[in-house]
Amino acid sequence: RQSMIQRLKISEKEKDALEDKKTEAEMFLAKQADMLKDRIYANSIHISGTQENLAKLERQAKEFESKLAYEREKFKAHDKEAKAAEKQFAGVEKEYKAIQKALNNAQEEFKNFERKDAKCQIELKNARTKAKKLAAKLESDAAQAAKLEAEVAAIHADAPHAKERLEQLQQQLWKAEAALEGVLEGIKGEVEGYHQQLSQVRVELAPWEKRIGEVAGRISVVASERDVLAKKADDARRRLDAALKALSGAQQGAAHKQQQMADIRAATERCRQQIAAHKAELAAGHADEAKLEASVREARERAGSLRADVNGSAQKSGLVLALMTAKARNEVSGVYGRLGDLGAIDAKYDVAVSTAVGALDYIVVETTSDAQRCVEYLRKHNLGVATFLILEKQKHLAAAAAQRVQTPEGIPRLYDLVKIKDDKLRPAFMYAMQNTLVADTLDQAARISYNSERKFKRVVTLQGQLIAETGTMSGGGNRQSRGRMTLGSAAPRTGAAADAKAAAAELKKEEAKLAELSTALQSARDQITACTKALKAAERQLSELELAAPKAEMEAKAEEDKAADIQQRLEDLKRATQVDAEDAKRIGELSLEIGREEKGLAELRSQTQGLEAQAAALQVKIDNAGGEKLKKAKAAVAKLEKDIADGETDAAKKAVQVTSHTKQAEKIKKERVKDEKERERMEGEVKRMEQELQEMEDQAGKVLVLVQATQEQLAAKQAEVEKAQAEVSDIAARHGIIRKTEFEIESALEQMSKLHKEESGKVSRWQAEIESIQHKFTELTGGDTVMVDMAELDKSAEDYLYHASVLEAELVKMSPDIGAIEDFRAKAADYEQRAAELDAVTAQRDELRRHHETLRKARLDEFM
Repeated sequence: RQSMIQRLKISEKEKDALEDKKTEAEMFLAKQADMLKDRIYANSIHISGTQENLAKLERQAKEFESKLAYEREKFKAHDKEAKAAEKQFAGVEKEYKAIQKALNNAQEEFKNFERKDAKCQIELKNARTKAKKLAAKLESDAAQAAKLEAEVAAIHADAPHAKERLEQLQQQLWKAEAALEGVLEGIKGEVEGYHQQLSQVRVELAPWEKRIGEVAGRISVVASERDVLAKKADDARRRLDAALKALSGAQQGAAHKQQQMADIRAATERCRQQIAAHKAELAAGHADEAKLEASVREARERAGSLRADVNGSAQKSGLVLALMTAKARNEVSGVYGRLGDLGAIDAKYDVAVSTAVGALDYIVVETTSDAQRCVEYLRKHNLGVATFLILEKQKHLAAAAAQRVQTPEGIPRLYDLVKIKDDKLRPAFMYAMQNTLVADTLDQAARISYNSERKFKRVVTLQGQLIAETGTMSGGGNRQSRGRMTLGSAAPRTGAAADAKAAAAELKKEEAKLAELSTALQSARDQITACTKALKAAERQLSELELAAPKAEMEAKAEEDKAADIQQRLEDLKRATQVDAEDAKRIGELSLEIGREEKGLAELRSQTQGLEAQAAALQVKIDNAGGEKLKKAKAAVAKLEKDIADGETDAAKKAVQVTSHTKQAEKIKKERVKDEKERERMEGEVKRMEQELQEMEDQAGKVLVLVQATQEQLAAKQAEVEKAQAEVSDIAARHGIIRKTEFEIESALEQMSKLHKEESGKVSRWQAEIESIQHKFTELTGGDTVMVDMAELDKSAEDYLYHASVLEAELVKMSPDIGAIEDFRAKAADYEQRAAELDAVTAQRDELRRHHETLRKARLDEFM
C-alpha cells in the first residue's frame, strides 16, 4: 500500500504539472470555437442580408420583365404596323418605278423624235437651199439668156444705124478733105514744094500704109473674135472660183462639225465615265454608310453596355478609391487595389476575361488583419461592402502560379495571357483564374472541355461563352461583358487602379469613337447626297450630249453632202473653164495669126519708119505754113478717119459677138431644161419632207402630251411615295424608341441577373464557408454544431468579423500544447486508476484490520 501511495502521489504530481497547459489549450480551443461561431454568425448575417437583396432584385426583375413584356408586345404591334407600312411603301414605290420607267420610255421616244426632227429639219433646209439655188440659177440663166438675146437683137437693130453713121462719117470726111484741100490750095504757093515732096513721100508710103491698115484691121478682127471666145472661159473661171470658195467653206464647216462631234463624243465618254465613277462612288458610299451604320449601332451598344458596367461598378470603384486614399493616409495598410486593375491583357481577350473571372472585382490585400482593418474602415465610413482577396491565404498557389502547363490543342491559358508587374500578385490571379482556357470558337471549347482531363474542363470563348467544370454553359448573347480588366500589352503600374477615372476611361474612349463614327456617318451621307446631285447633273448633261450628237452629225453630213455636191460639180466647172477643143484650137489659131500679123505689122512699121519720119517732118513744115486753120482742118479729117475706123472695128466686134452670144444662149437654154427638171424634183422632195416633218411633229406632240401626263402622274405618285416613306420613317423612329427602351430594360435585367448571380454566388460561398466552419467546429467540439437564431444575433456582421479577427489575432499569439489536454486526461485517468487501486487496497486492509480485531476480540473473549 505504501508503494501504491507513492505511485499515486507521483501520478498526482504529473497530473498537476499538466493542469496549466491543459487550461491554456482549452482556452485556445474555446477561443477558436468562439472565432468559428463569430464567423458563422457573420456569414449568416451576410447571407440574410444578401437574401433580402436577392428578394428585392427578384421583385425588381419581375417588374422589369413585366415592362419588357409590355414593350415587346408594343413592338409586335408596331412591327405589324411597320410591315403594313413597308408593304404599302413597296407597292407605291413599285408603282412609282413603273411610272418612272414609262416616263423614261416616253422621254426617250420624244428624244428620238427630236433627233429625227433635227435630221429632217437639216435635210429640209438643205433641200430648200438647193431648190432655191436652182431657182436662182434658172432665173439668172434666164436673165443671162435674155440679156444675150437682147444684145444680139440690139446689135442687129443697130446695124443699119451703124452703117448709116459710117456713111455719114464718110460724107463728112469727104467734106473735111475738100475743106482741107481748099486750105491747102490757099497756101499752095508757100507749101507747093513741101506738098510735092510730101506727095512723093505719100506715094511711096501709100502701098505700105495700105498694107499696114489691112494688117491692123485683120489684127483687130482676129483679137475681137479671140476675146469673145475667151470671155466664156473667164466667166466659167469666176464660177469655178466661187465654187472653190464655197467648197472650202463647206469643208471647213464639215471639219468644224466633225471636231464638234469629236468633242461631243469625248464629252459623252467623259460624262459616261463620270456617271460610272459617280455610280461606283455612290455604291461605295452606300456600302460605307451601311458599314458605318452597323459600326455606329455596335459602338452605341458597346457604349450602352460599358455605361451600364461603369454605373454598376461605380460603388466598387469608389470603394477602391476610398481604400487607396486611406492607405495613403496610413489609416489602412497592405492594400494593392482591385484585382482586375493589377494586371493587363490584350484587348482580344477582353470579353473572355471579363466573363470568366468573377474575382476581378475583389480587392487584393496582404494579410487577414489588413482585410479586417479595411472592413472596419468601410463600416466606419458607411462605404459599403467589398470582397477581399488575401495574399497570405494564397501562398499554396505560388508553385502552381510559377508552373508552365501544356494545354490541349495548344490554346492559351487565361492566366498565362495576363501581364503582371509584381510577381507577388501571381497567386491571386491563379486563385481567380485557375486553369481556365481560352478557345476561338464554341465548338473548340466544347471539344476541349468535354474530352480533356479534369483540370482543363473550364473553357471560355472569345465571344464570352463559358463552359464550367460541371459542363454547364453560360454567357454569350447580344450583350457581352467587357472592360473588367485593364487592357494593354504591358503590365500596369501596381496601384494604378486607384484612379477612379480609369474605370470610365474605356467608356470615354468608346464614346469618342462613337462620336467619330457618327461624324464619319454624317460625312458619308453628305458625300452620298453630293454624289447623287453630281450623278443627276452628269445624267442631264449626257442626255443633252446624246441629243446634240445626232444633230451635229446631221449638220456635219449636210456640210459633207454640200461639199460633195460642189465637188461633183467642180469637174463640170473646171471643164467649163477650159475652152473646148474647137474653140481652143480656134483661139490658138487666132493667137498665132495675131502674132504673125503683129510681127508683120512691126516689120512694115519698121520699113516705113523713114518715110513716115520724112512725111511727119514735111507735114510739120506744111502745118506751120498753113497756120491754125490748116491744123483744124487736118484734125477734123483725122478725127473723122478715126471715127470711121472705130466704127468699122466695132461692127466687126459685134459680128463676132453675135455669133458668140447665139452659141452661149443656146447652151444656157439646154442647161435650163436640165435645171428645171432638177428644181421640180427638189420641190417635190421638199414637199415630201415637209409632209413627213408635219407627221413627225404630230406624233411628237402626242408623245409630249404623254410625257406631260406621265410627269403629272409621277409627281402625284412621288407625293404618295414621300408620304409612305414618312410613315415608314415615323414607325422606324418609334421602333427605335421601343428598341432603345427594350435595350435599356434588357440591360437593367442583365445587370440584375449579373448582380443576382454574384449575390447568389456570395450566398453559396458563405454557405460553403459556414459548412466548412461547422465541420471544423464539429471536429473541435467533438460533435457539436452551431445553431443560429437570427433573432438572437444582436451585432452586425462586421462586429462579429472584427471579434473573430481579434480572436484570430490572439490565437496567432498563443502557442498552446493541444496534446497536453490528452496527456492531462491520460494522467488524470492514471491517477484515478491508482487512487481506485489504493482505495481497494485500503478497504482490503481495513477489512483485514476489522477481521483481525474481531479475531483478537474473539480470542480475548475466549481467553477470558
